[in-house]
Amino acid sequence: MLNLQTKFGKKAMQVGNWVLSLVTINFIWFLLSVPALFMLLLLHSLPLGSVYLATLLIVVVMLLLLVLPATAAVFQAAYAWARDQGSSYGRQTFAGYLVGLKNWRQNSLLAALIGVWLLAEKVVQQQVFWQTLLLVLGFFLMAAVLLVAASGISQVSGLQLALQQPFKLIAVTILTLSLFLLNTALPLLFCIVLLSMSGSAWLMIKIMKL
Repeated sequence: MLNLQTKFGKKAMQVGNWVLSLVTINFIWFLLSVPALFMLLLLHSLPLGSVYLATLLIVVVMLLLLVLPATAAVFQAAYAWARDQGSSYGRQTFAGYLVGLKNWRQNSLLAALIGVWLLAEKVVQQQVFWQTLLLVLGFFLMAAVLLVAASGISQVSGLQLALQQPFKLIAVTILTLSLFLLNTALPLLFCIVLLSMSGSAWLMIKIMKL
């Protein structure tokens, strides 16, 4: 039986609390985002047409009202947790979500751009050049999502943050995409529920020293 009074036991307790904190924060993100995730799966299976476009519009609205504010909430809760480990993560995440809803201008632009990207990806299927170009644009879109989400905890704007630490931003974006792709490619889908977005937020806060 593990003795929590020993040095190893205390360290194990700290690691356990760290993981539980990120899991709690990410689980709320997952609950808020899961409708959009299911709609994205449906969208991917549909042929291009009127039904596809109607579904795409629903996805864009869900990104605006659910996913993007929830992502901003994860960053705020992860930032607060990094500063005060005694905080109520669930309450902070929901409070951050309500704050994220108020940032509707930037979220609207991001949601629209993601919608255009999804439509373009459908149109240029099996065209290597355009698919490659879309992958590059998708990378920058992910970086923009991270910057907008982090702008609520940074002392500077997202644009200033990108200009001040471009290489760190690239590294964080690569790590974020790698985490999600790993969850998708391998039988680790439960990690999307556990650590996908909260892990990305924690990495960005640490790497970029927010």
